Amino acid sequence: MRTTAAATIALVAAFAAGAAVLVYLVHRSAYDSVRSGARDELRSILLIEASTGARSLPAGHQTALAQIVDRSGRVVASSRSGDHQPMAHLRVRPGRISQAVRQHLPADPDPGPFLVVADAAAAPRGDVGYVAASLQTVNDAAAEAARAAWLVGTVFVGLTAGLMWFLIGRALRPVEAIRAEVADISDGQLERRVPVPASDDEIGRLALTMNAMLSRLDDAARRQRQFVADAAHELRSPLATMLSQLDVASRYPGMAPVEELAASLRCEALRLAAVLSDLSVLARGDEGRVGERFQLLDLDDIVLEEASRVSQRGRIAVDVGAVSAAQVRGNPAQLSRIVRNLLDNAERYAARRVVVSLRESAEQVVLQVADDGPGIPPADRERIFQRFVRLDSARERSSGGSGLGLAIVRQLVGGHGGTVEVEDNGGSGSRLVVRLPSAAGP
Repeated sequence: MRTTAAATIALVAAFAAGAAVLVYLVHRSAYDSVRSGARDELRSILLIEASTGARSLPAGHQTALAQIVDRSGRVVASSRSGDHQPMAHLRVRPGRISQAVRQHLPADPDPGPFLVVADAAAAPRGDVGYVAASLQTVNDAAAEAARAAWLVGTVFVGLTAGLMWFLIGRALRPVEAIRAEVADISDGQLERRVPVPASDDEIGRLALTMNAMLSRLDDAARRQRQFVADAAHELRSPLATMLSQLDVASRYPGMAPVEELAASLRCEALRLAAVLSDLSVLARGDEGRVGERFQLLDLDDIVLEEASRVSQRGRIAVDVGAVSAAQVRGNPAQLSRIVRNLLDNAERYAARRVVVSLRESAEQVVLQVADDGPGIPPADRERIFQRFVRLDSARERSSGGSGLGLAIVRQLVGGHGGTVEVEDNGGSGSRLVVRLPSAAGP
């Protein structure tokens, strides 16, 4: 309604301006026509007097009144009998026509206004010829043009406003359909989509954008539900084990040594704490808090420290001979978590040896962690970065993994503007490659 009203007001203003110009042009054209006719008749009167010397008027004149006035101001000839009063007193010079508009003429019952033109005769007597033409036809023509413009304008503006109302309403009808559908979608119905109009315009693109947004929300909600279910499953397992052991210990005192029970409970509690810690890291990443408190640091120091930690456990050998100096901008705790998770994952699957390399180029820092384990099938190289995903060989609890380590790596690496992926390792084992922006880069 507002759009139609605004467009109608603009149309009325434009049409009124056009109508005013039209009326002015009609008035001007009619006025010029009357003036031209009056001047032509005045010239014919003066020409007759100049050529014949007779003070007479031509027959068949079309003007309201014509007069010849002598130098003393006496009417010596008139188109109307008994007319003895000059219609005007204009100062004229021979050859230059003077004109004036009079609302009334002396002793003339016809309504005005009149255009009076005057010129001096060429005869030596000094007579002045006057011709008066009614301007009523000019006013009537202008009034008729104004009435026609008003009538046409009213019909045109009315039809145009109705057409605009219809077209705008038709154009906005899909918007109302989109609004109604969105208003009817609840948080449990994110699989629904808004109707997409057939036209390829802004409203069609709006509907497509809304559906894309709903798809993202649906995917996010589905991932959240899956995440909650997986988290509940991961937390339920150690809790169930701890409750079962405590229940057995309470029912059969002395059956299991206290040291053995405490060690088992401690192992399950540590596993529970690790899962909660990983969930906390992922939650902070989901809130967009990965890139907090960045600073310039030496990534090679972090790599060597974490590699030393794994080496001290003595299960596998860690080769750091290819680790060179590299500086990045990042969060020290998060970068340590990235390296730790990569090394723990490699240690879990390695047979005897893990090779770590670190190098820096002009634009990026590349960290590689390779193991000599069973390797990762190509079909699973992207899936291992999903949350709570374990490969078949890692499903036993003895592996110690919760399925969140590599998901945390990808999230933290992405928060640092980098990428992580699995590459071929020469036919044996697996190699995870992390690429981060170099501190010396642009």
